[in-house]
Amino acid sequence: MITSNHPQDHLEDILEVTEAGEDPTEFKDEEAKQPAKPQKNPLFRDVEETGRWGELQRKEIYGVLICGTLFVILVAAIFFWISFSTTKESSEVPHARAKLDTVLGILQERNHTSIEMPSDMSFYTNVVDDESSPAYHRAMKWLLSDTLALHDEYFLRFVLSSLYFDLGGEAWKNSTNWLTGAKTCDWFGVECAFGNEHFQGLNLDNNHLMGTLPSTIGLLNNVSNIWLSDNALHGPIPGAAFAKLSKLAVLFVDNNRLSGTVPAELGNLSNLGLLYVQENNLSGQWPFCLNNETKHYKKYGFDSDKITCSVDCCESFGESNL
Repeated sequence: MITSNHPQDHLEDILEVTEAGEDPTEFKDEEAKQPAKPQKNPLFRDVEETGRWGELQRKEIYGVLICGTLFVILVAAIFFWISFSTTKESSEVPHARAKLDTVLGILQERNHTSIEMPSDMSFYTNVVDDESSPAYHRAMKWLLSDTLALHDEYFLRFVLSSLYFDLGGEAWKNSTNWLTGAKTCDWFGVECAFGNEHFQGLNLDNNHLMGTLPSTIGLLNNVSNIWLSDNALHGPIPGAAFAKLSKLAVLFVDNNRLSGTVPAELGNLSNLGLLYVQENNLSGQWPFCLNNETKHYKKYGFDSDKITCSVDCCESFGESNL
């Protein structure tokens, strides 16, 4: 092979490139100046080339879909909770207001002024739930949170819950369903008639009742039977309260620690047919013999060594337990 090292030969080559419009310096470095073409990660190959997503890309999409689904569920749950809470609060407030208004209205109607019941609902929120607070305030606090919203039972549940607090209900031998959402007729000792719908009596014999009989017992205006024997009740029998129980036919308070006299008001209850007050610390005149008036009762019982009753009067009552 014959090569030429003559300068003239190289000059002719340069002139030919120049005449063609090309920069001879760029021609030499053209390949070096071009950036290196990036290599595609085989795990992210183009769909057009492979017809499917790369392995990592598919997992990432699944992750995004799962996170998006969870986010939507979370937002929906929060929205539902807010809506439910708002609805619940808006429905509970009117019920609570109705309960308080119902109780206050009946108390005013019956002219029961011996207890003070504020009309401000916030007052009962701050009531301390112990013996330092009046039983009727604690009863109203409970009633406002009671889950059973039966208008016809508002007042009855208020009175019975007040008795519960007054007579040491927390220590009763049996307090099944008391102060729960169960219907009042399903509370232990509460007796109902007419298909177990209408309150009729209270039977809490031998149930560890303690305390004094409160005046609120006189608010049970439809009661016909009361059994409170064999407990630890003390203090006087509230005659003014029992005087309001015009339907009362049976009263058992024997074997307690009651003191004072047998109230004369009991002698004015025309429906009272059974009265047992023996084995207490009661004294004085048997009320049904006052003013030479007699009542014909089926049964009665009192401590004859403490309570005065003329033979002519007491013999007219029929069966007795002196």
